[in-house]
Amino acid sequence: MSFSRFSRRTFVLRAFSAAILFGVFASAAFAGDVKTIKINFDRESQIYAVGEDATFTVAPLDEGDAAVKSGVMTVKITNDGRDMLSEQTFDLAKDEIPSFKCTLGAPGFVKVFVKVETPQEGKDPVVKDEVAGAGFDPEKIEPGLPKPEDFDAFWEAGRKEVREIPIDAQMRKLDEFSNDKHDMYAVSFATINGQRVYGFLGVPKTGAAPYPTVVNIAYAGAGVGPDVWKTDSGFVTFTMNVFPYEVPTDDKAKGEAYDKYNKELDCNYFEYNMNDRDKYFYRAPILGIDRAVDWLAEQDFVDPERIGYHGTSQGGGMGLALTSLNKHVSRAMISVPAMCDHAGLLKGRNSGWPELVNSWRIRNNPEEVEKVREALRYYDGANFARNIEIPITFTVGFRDITCCPSSVFAAYNVCPSKSKQIRCGTQVWHTNDTNYNPAFNEMGDALKAPKCPIEGNWVFDSKFSDEFNSGFDDFKWHPTNPTWLGRQPGFFAKENVEVRNGMLCLTARNESKGDPEKGYKDFTTAAVKSKNRVRYGYFEVRSKSMKSIASSSFWFYADDPERWTEIDVFETSGASPTHNNKYHMNLHVMRTPETGDKHISDGTTWEAPFRFADDFHRYGLLWTPEKICWYVDGQLVRESENKYWTQPLTVNFDSETMPEWFGLPDPKELPATFEIDYIRHWVLAD
Repeated sequence: MSFSRFSRRTFVLRAFSAAILFGVFASAAFAGDVKTIKINFDRESQIYAVGEDATFTVAPLDEGDAAVKSGVMTVKITNDGRDMLSEQTFDLAKDEIPSFKCTLGAPGFVKVFVKVETPQEGKDPVVKDEVAGAGFDPEKIEPGLPKPEDFDAFWEAGRKEVREIPIDAQMRKLDEFSNDKHDMYAVSFATINGQRVYGFLGVPKTGAAPYPTVVNIAYAGAGVGPDVWKTDSGFVTFTMNVFPYEVPTDDKAKGEAYDKYNKELDCNYFEYNMNDRDKYFYRAPILGIDRAVDWLAEQDFVDPERIGYHGTSQGGGMGLALTSLNKHVSRAMISVPAMCDHAGLLKGRNSGWPELVNSWRIRNNPEEVEKVREALRYYDGANFARNIEIPITFTVGFRDITCCPSSVFAAYNVCPSKSKQIRCGTQVWHTNDTNYNPAFNEMGDALKAPKCPIEGNWVFDSKFSDEFNSGFDDFKWHPTNPTWLGRQPGFFAKENVEVRNGMLCLTARNESKGDPEKGYKDFTTAAVKSKNRVRYGYFEVRSKSMKSIASSSFWFYADDPERWTEIDVFETSGASPTHNNKYHMNLHVMRTPETGDKHISDGTTWEAPFRFADDFHRYGLLWTPEKICWYVDGQLVRESENKYWTQPLTVNFDSETMPEWFGLPDPKELPATFEIDYIRHWVLAD
C-alpha cells in the first residue's frame, strides 16, 4: 500500500511527543505558579477489581510544594486514553478540589489527564499537564480478535521460504567500536524479496567461550548502533535493525538515511503495505532476523542454550514475534511492547503503537480499515505471545500513551508460559521504563547462572533469584518486614538495608528508633522480605554473617488463617563466643489444620569447622513435597521429612537481637553488617 502524501509523523515524534510536551510545560512552569501536579491513588499498586471504585487526589503545586491558588484545572478520566468517562473543570482561586472516583465495568485501564493553566500578567498562561493510570482486573483483558486459524501455517511457510534462499552472511570488523575486551562487527543477512537485514555483532574477548548471548531488535525510529556496554559485560550481543539498509553509526547520517527511506516509500515505514499480510513491511525483517538467529546459534563463540532476547517498544513487539518463531531463544524480556492488540478498538480500547487500524489515513474508509485490521492480525504481538512457553518478563507503564497498558496486558494474558511475570510501573510512561534494567539484569543473571549444584533436572528461576548487581530491586523485595517491627529491643530500620558493591547489606547499629514503650531501644537491625511467595525447589545463598552477637538469618514463612509455618535455613551469631560456628536450623509449625494451634519446633544444630563471620560460604536448602534438606558448601548437614511445609512461603533475610539466646550485642562491635552475595533458586523441570 502506497500513499500519495508523505508524513513525518513517525514513531520518534509519537513516542516522544509526551516527553517533549511535558518538558516544555515543565520548563515554563519555573517562571510561573505551577511546577508539579501530583496524582495519588488510594492503592499503591493502582490495580482494582472491575466495578470497584478507585479514588485519587490531584494536587497542583508550586516550586515550594505549596498548593497553587490561581488558574484553571481540568481533570479528564478516560478509558485508557480513548473514550471520555468524565470531565471536570475547577477555578483554583475559588473551588475546593475534591477527591475523585473512577471505575470500569469491564477489564481495562483508566487514564487520568490533568491540565492546569495559571495566568501570567502580560504573558501567555503557564500550562502544565500530567497523566496517571489505574487498572481494573488487567489480567482478565482479552485481545480484540482471536488468533487467525492459519496464523501458524502462514509463518511456518515464510520460515521455509526464507531458508530456501542462501543466507549470504557478511561480517565486517568495526575497529572504532572494538577494544581489548571485545570485537565488534557490522553484519547482514539475506532475507525475502531480494532484501537484507542489517545489524551489529559484539563478541567478548575476556572469559571463556561459548558465551551467553542477548539478541535485540531496535525500537522504532532511525535505528540503533552497536551495544558496547552489554558486550563488555560478558555477553555476545546481536543487535538488529528492521531496515533493508545498513544503519549508519553517525547520528546525522542515520537520520538522513531514515528520512530518505521513508520518502522512497512515500509513507512511514511501519505503514508500508499495511493492508496486505504478504507484503507488509515487517514480514521481511521478521523472517530474516529469525533465520539470522539460527546462524548465530551455530557460531562456536555462542552457547546455543543460553540465548536471550530483550527489546523495548517496537523491539518488544518484534521480540514477541522472534521468541514465538525461534526456539533458540530460551528467555525473553519484553519492555512496553508495541504492535499489540491491533483490534483492541473492537472492545472499546486503544491499540498499541502504531495504532494503524485507527490511522488518520484510513479511518474514513471502512473497507480499508477492515483490510488493515485483517492483515495486522498476522503481526499482532498478542497472537505471537500465544506460542511462547519460555521464561518471559513483560514490563508495562500505567502512564504510557504510546503503547497503552491494556494492549500490553492483552498480549501478556494469553502467553501460556508457566514462568512469566509482568512488572507494572505505575509511574512509567513510554520513555522512562524504570523496570527495564532490573528485568534485563534478571534475565542476564539467569543466562549467566551456573547449573544447580545438586543433581536433578533443575531449571533456574529468576523470579526468586537476585545477584544484587543492579541496586535494590523493589519489585521483588520489601526493605523491611511490613508486618513485624523486629525482635525487641532491636527495631527493623529501612535505612539499615542497602545494596552496595554487588551485595545486599543488612546492618545492625547502636541507636534507638521505634516506640520505646513497645520495648524498642538501643539497637536497630534490618530485614528484607520477598513481595511474592514460593514453594519448593533448591535455594542457595552465598553470604557472610555479621561480626556481631546480633543474628544473621535466612528463612521462609507465611502466616495464613488456616496455616502458619516456617523454615529456618540458618540463624547464626557471628560474634558470640559460643555460637560463632554453630549453624542453627529449624522447622516451625504454629498453625495447621492437622495440628491445630499447637506450636511444633524441630530444631537441629550443625557445628562448622569455621566461624561464619570470617568468610563467605554457600548455604543451600532443598525443599520438596517429600523432604527438606540443608547444605553448607555443598555438604548435606541435615535431612528431614516434610510433614507440614506445603504452603507457599515468603523469602526472608534479617538480623535480630536475641537477648535470651545469643545475648545482646556489645555496642563496641556495632555497626556490623550481614552481607548476601546472591540468592539463587532452581525448580525441577516437569
